Amino acid sequence: MNYRILEEHQYPEWDKFVDLSPQGSIYSKSFYLKSIGYPFKIGVVEENNRIVGGIALAKNEVGVWSNPLFVKYLGVLYAPCSGNKVEYQSLMYKIDREIIANVSGGIWSYYFHPNFKNWLNFYWKGYRQTTQYTYQIDFSESPDFRSNYGEKVRTPIKAAQKHELLIDDVDLETFAAVNIKTYQPGRPPYSKERLLNLLNNLAGENCLYIKAVRDKAGNVHSVAAIVYDRRSANLILNGNDPVYKKFAGNSMLIDHIIEFASSRCEIFDFEGSMHESIEKFYRGFGGEIVPYYLIYRTSLLTRAYHFLLNIVKRFI
Repeated sequence: MNYRILEEHQYPEWDKFVDLSPQGSIYSKSFYLKSIGYPFKIGVVEENNRIVGGIALAKNEVGVWSNPLFVKYLGVLYAPCSGNKVEYQSLMYKIDREIIANVSGGIWSYYFHPNFKNWLNFYWKGYRQTTQYTYQIDFSESPDFRSNYGEKVRTPIKAAQKHELLIDDVDLETFAAVNIKTYQPGRPPYSKERLLNLLNNLAGENCLYIKAVRDKAGNVHSVAAIVYDRRSANLILNGNDPVYKKFAGNSMLIDHIIEFASSRCEIFDFEGSMHESIEKFYRGFGGEIVPYYLIYRTSLLTRAYHFLLNIVKRFI
């Protein structure tokens, strides 16, 4: 068993592995990481000339090894289990140890995929974790997903329909402008230019779906965007113009986005569910609450990094 960093021409091999791994997601794909625009490298663990595990190591806005904006899950990926469970567990332990032994020093802090269940090897090596939560709709378990909506979602949808709001296409400039209004009177953790660059890159990869809610006069009330593949649709952006919030168009928009995902993906992931006000809204759509880990090295540098990141995000 050996660990190595892939050359760029070997990325298609990694992307195939990501499609098979239970911990794989669009965020670990090489094309997605290129679209984000921050440095990254891909480390793989091989056995008998076959990738059995790996990790996409990206740097974020302040240049440290951590999830960049719009990259929700990274962390360790394993090949799928194909035999004895005890032997598979041993293989996963070996993969963890190879990766831990080879990752760079300094600050290291990543959100892992919800299907990464066992962080013991990281704990034994002095790492720590914080449990985070998201809401997910599993369409195999809830094909009639609307039957699980709560009244605090059903009622706003009816109100939006009564106001004759419409789901419509939206150009990227308008999308960005409305999304940024959500943060008023504050500022979003990214610039409009950076957001437009990201959206253009993802649109070019055919993994982006964006829509808006408009009234009859053409005013845009809300916008939303998902990135998706066959496995999951991930709600990476959802913005509202405060002027039109009372018309309840956002609930109708999220309902439409979920419907789009239901025929193309296995799971809809709301993300952002650690924020109390957002969690209350997303909970109304009837998804299951799902835990995932933030795993990080414990050090003064890490604490300084979290403090600095919070400051930097105010000015990006």
